[in-house]
Amino acid sequence: MITDLMLNEDLHPSEAVDFLEDLENACKKDGVSLSELLAEDMSTGGVPPLMWEIQRCKWREEPELLMFLMIRTSRRKVPWMIRTACQAVGDNSLLQLLRETLEPDVLCHVMSSSDLGFDVAITVKDLTQKLRPKETTWISEGKHGEEKKRHVEASSVPIEWIVEERAWALELKADTLELTLLDGPPAIVTAKLHVDPSDTLELALLDEYVTEDPKAGSLNQGSSVHSCDMEFPPATVLLPISRAGRNSLILKPTWRPVTWGNDIHDTRAPVSFQLKVSLKQIVEAPSRPIEEEKVTKSTPEEDDDWVIEYDDGEPAVVEEGSSDWVLASWSGKDKDLDERDEGPATK
Repeated sequence: MITDLMLNEDLHPSEAVDFLEDLENACKKDGVSLSELLAEDMSTGGVPPLMWEIQRCKWREEPELLMFLMIRTSRRKVPWMIRTACQAVGDNSLLQLLRETLEPDVLCHVMSSSDLGFDVAITVKDLTQKLRPKETTWISEGKHGEEKKRHVEASSVPIEWIVEERAWALELKADTLELTLLDGPPAIVTAKLHVDPSDTLELALLDEYVTEDPKAGSLNQGSSVHSCDMEFPPATVLLPISRAGRNSLILKPTWRPVTWGNDIHDTRAPVSFQLKVSLKQIVEAPSRPIEEEKVTKSTPEEDDDWVIEYDDGEPAVVEEGSSDWVLASWSGKDKDLDERDEGPATK
């Protein structure tokens, strides 16, 4: 039903929204979640309705259906759908436009880009409040009656963008900054981050890994500055998250807003980040099939006690439950046994 609606080119977006609203009411009566239905792939097209709507790009003039889908689709899946759909069409501007509708306090702009790297400017309003841990309390029945339980969950601010066929994310946390290659070809990555708070918000230094300004003299832990520079681990090979291996660079912050430990919550002062990333391309050699990589020995070496037994040049078939190695003849063993049975040779 939803697939037919999305594929109907003659249906006006406002009419599609009316139909989905009626479907939502019917789902509530039957105890079904429309959000979860919208998160599933369509039977034709192979993607969820939100991704289909983004990629066909007809929503720019009439965005009613797109906005409905962004609001009604399962919230935890919407950021991934937006980023994946925008990467499919190679449009970072579209990604930022849609992302800002979900998080207007976080702005991201790609300043420059090439095969050799890129520069990204990020501004986060009210970063102090956004990174405060989320605390949840509830009442449960215990051995001694009702017990009050408490759960504290760390907060983070993720920012995503698309540059030169690659999708990236910078996740800001209270104790780490993490740069991740989400999708695209692997690369050797070197990254630097410049932090620049507003005039109304200073930074308190946490450790010694801060680039010192010679004009300002030595900076000590706990001192305050208006900006600082940090470097991620240099020249690291990153793979996309779909592949096993290292996918991200992690940096321990050398700063925190001065108001971090205070009870000041009314500030909306922004913090700006300038991320500079240098890239070196990796040329990956095509992998050979495993069967072509077999190594056989024509003669055993002196230190070899065992060799692998082959049938017609192929590894012997290992029966289920047996080890991967096939117990085989020790080179020369059969000859020794024959000589022993026949007795000493006569001259």
